[in-house]
Amino acid sequence: MRQYPFLPGKKIEIITFEIKPNYDTALDGVFEALAHSAFAHRSYLAVDVSSFKVGESLPDERIISECERFGLGYITFDKAEDYDTYEIYIPAKLREPASAEANKFITTQLSEENKEKIRSWLKY
Repeated sequence: MRQYPFLPGKKIEIITFEIKPNYDTALDGVFEALAHSAFAHRSYLAVDVSSFKVGESLPDERIISECERFGLGYITFDKAEDYDTYEIYIPAKLREPASAEANKFITTQLSEENKEKIRSWLKY
């Protein structure tokens, strides 16, 4: 949620992550993450690179190029449970999706408990 001292109200920011288990599926992940931009303010592609051997170069030039072109964030990680292995190559650009689409995403994808948390955060 974003709130600014000189602008009225509170604003929810939806951030999505398209997670791929390896580079074999990463390029498809770019376009799946792009589809998130219909309802998300920021979308990331996150790729597990644990299958790569030490010294082996990551085949990511095309993926980086496509993420930059579409304003997507790009993250790699080696161990999902260890945030120290995450590397953010590109931060996602901020978008302003249609309010109806963002609301539809929240309505259909979140549990009632989480929707209630959001409602409580938005109260003044």
